[in-house]
Amino acid sequence: MADKKDWKQKQITRVVEQFTEMDSDQQTKVMDAIKYNYALQAAKEVGMTKTVTFGDMYDVAIDRQKHFNKFEGFGCGLPYFDQATMGFRGGEVIIIAAPSNFGKTMIAMNIVAQLAANTIKKVVMITMEMTPAEVSTRLYNMVDKEDHETLKENFIIQTELSVSAEHVKAIVKKHRPEILLIDHLGFLAKQEPGSEERQQIDTAMAKIKRLAINENIPIILISHVSKTRSGGSGEATVQDLKGSSAIEQDSDMVFMINKPKNQTLLDQGITQIVVKLEKHRTKSPRGLFHQNVVINMKGVRTDGKFSVYN
Repeated sequence: MADKKDWKQKQITRVVEQFTEMDSDQQTKVMDAIKYNYALQAAKEVGMTKTVTFGDMYDVAIDRQKHFNKFEGFGCGLPYFDQATMGFRGGEVIIIAAPSNFGKTMIAMNIVAQLAANTIKKVVMITMEMTPAEVSTRLYNMVDKEDHETLKENFIIQTELSVSAEHVKAIVKKHRPEILLIDHLGFLAKQEPGSEERQQIDTAMAKIKRLAINENIPIILISHVSKTRSGGSGEATVQDLKGSSAIEQDSDMVFMINKPKNQTLLDQGITQIVVKLEKHRTKSPRGLFHQNVVINMKGVRTDGKFSVYN
């Protein structure tokens, strides 16, 4: 088998080297052969895909009618995010975006840490910015000590500076998490082909969305925003997602984080962050949609309680 592959590779190399020296008829024949082989490969891939009829899914569709605009999936135990999302659901990509050092990773980690502790679901966190020691130190303080045993078994940390979407897929296949956190999109996109950031982000977002659907898991994806802010008071909005409109288009929900400065609370070791749900899977979500809310962070932890921010 190896000899056959080597022979085929040599044939391909020979054709490529001689292509520019061929006349137009010979070049056309080579291109036709390439197109034919691609068509064969596409036909094989179609044969491996699964299809269903509407009739096959009819009972599922009936059952899901009762969930429209209601809670479905699973919660994390943090009041704001459970009310705003109406449940984390398989096949969805949730974006948490903010400028640098505004607490987006802390919020995302609080969500998945509380989810693992409260629901005993397996979490995989892929971080390209922190070491396992840094992640573990923060996790230690994010949940009550009685929940540490649960996290020991159900919170998996993958740290690597050059993870691609293909690596993410392999990690998911290996560990079979019930929710995935990726920190962050910018590093992930850099592993994709192309010379333009927009093109790389488009490709990475498409692959992550496809992974969420194929594995039927929710994926939380952290994203940066551009330096110029479109908000009336200088705050970041969904229009400021850095790099590509595909971030908003291919995601199911987008949370934007901003940070007002409250010196009184800072002196008490409390940081306030302002969270706004800028995009939701439904067209008529609950009242938290497009509302700024304030959440307090005590160190690296939040209880998820919130108040409307004016």
